[in-house]
Amino acid sequence: MPYFQQLSNDIYRDISKGQLISADMHFYYYLLTKGGHGSPILLPEKRMAKDLNVSVGKIQLAIRRLKITGHIERTKTTKGYSTRLLTIINRKI
Repeated sequence: MPYFQQLSNDIYRDISKGQLISADMHFYYYLLTKGGHGSPILLPEKRMAKDLNVSVGKIQLAIRRLKITGHIERTKTTKGYSTRLLTIINRKI
């Protein structure tokens, strides 16, 4: 059954405070579609950039801002980086 992912109000709040930009919201939504189930996301930045049709630099800036505001966590693994979403809304069925 298809459903829409919902972004947390914390994301919108940080945009209104100027800590995030709207492109960060779109990037976070992309991450949410890839790993909204709670498991770490193992996608290289180059792949994310290709999927979103933006430069790797823009992906890195979005990652930095989302880490600073506490919405994601990145850890180095043997295969690159693992991204975990910290600001999610649990969907009730």
